[in-house]
Amino acid sequence: MKTLSSVFLVSVTLAASLCAPRWCSARPQESDGPPATVPPAIQERLLKLLPDGALLAATTAGAPRFYAADLYEYIDGEAVGYHAYDFVALLNQAYKVQDADVTVDIYDMGEPANAFGVYAAECSPENHFVAIGAEGYLGDSALNFWQGRYYIELSGASQKGNLNSIFESFAHDISGHIQGGKALPAVLALFPAEHLVAHSQKFLKKSPLGYDFLAPAYKATYVWDGKERTLILSQAKDGKEAQARLEQLRAHFGKFGKVEALSGLGFDAWQGASPYEGEAIFFAQGQYAIILINPPASPEEFLKGLHAGIRE
Repeated sequence: MKTLSSVFLVSVTLAASLCAPRWCSARPQESDGPPATVPPAIQERLLKLLPDGALLAATTAGAPRFYAADLYEYIDGEAVGYHAYDFVALLNQAYKVQDADVTVDIYDMGEPANAFGVYAAECSPENHFVAIGAEGYLGDSALNFWQGRYYIELSGASQKGNLNSIFESFAHDISGHIQGGKALPAVLALFPAEHLVAHSQKFLKKSPLGYDFLAPAYKATYVWDGKERTLILSQAKDGKEAQARLEQLRAHFGKFGKVEALSGLGFDAWQGASPYEGEAIFFAQGQYAIILINPPASPEEFLKGLHAGIRE
């Protein structure tokens, strides 16, 4: 099965801050997040989401298994990544469909932003995307998608190579049981389409760029002149908190590098550089602190459009 491989940004170097590391193998404490066992009410809710095996003459292979704080027993060190997104519970069920062995994993992530976060950490712009749930993609012997508060992984093996049709039938059935929850996070619409790398958006629940004060945040990859740029929208609770995050950014760049006001935009903005993030332009608008890492030579029109697109 595919497992969560990267979520956080770190600030050791610019490269490290834009490419998150694999999860360490430390086991979470049972007091962090989900309970030691999955409560019966949650088990019942998750069981109702399983596909109708009669659709493909599928039969279950063994009893369903549930995981909460003991998720590491199923995916070892990768569990840390799920717990970082406030993972609630996992339902694991194996099926036999003709010659195919199929595994269904339904992760209850508590809320849609968390489900999107773990899904986006797994997918790449190069994936083959499919219209299932809020968004999904087909990989090597796997289909992953998210919808509402759930992240679903389907994996399997078949000598006849007929997995895709099985995956899609199972996935559509699960999606129908979830109902609703098919909208992408509204904040993604704030990212300008120009220069955007499709399907590059991520949700960073903790420590964007390595700093807790910027959490939570959304990020996306852009390409200008053949070079990658990263846009981060740090989501504060209101404009006052967004301004406070901006001031902390100014202090950081002033302490470890350089920072100065950026003129000509029609609103207050700053440009800075440090050994950790490299060059950056940042400003606040509405409830967001906006950071453009590795900006192009002439980003003024892009930044003006971004500023205008975010309402108070």
